[in-house]
Amino acid sequence: MDDHFELLEEIVDYNRGLLEQADGEFDEVINKMITFRFEGYDIWNPLTDESSRFAVDPFKKYGDKNIEKMINEYRNLD
Repeated sequence: MDDHFELLEEIVDYNRGLLEQADGEFDEVINKMITFRFEGYDIWNPLTDESSRFAVDPFKKYGDKNIEKMINEYRNLD
């Protein structure tokens, strides 16, 4: 499970890096980000809630299926 949290931190760093590179042109990078849809929100940081203000347990909050999908997508990047 700790390995999963480390991978999730890497995914958040990857997504954050894309946002920083976008320099305001988010449409250019949004399709490159690793996200999933949850209750109407696109989640790019599963370590926080939808508002990105509060830390959460990603498996309890978003479910194993969403988190595993995100991890698998990250592992399959070229």
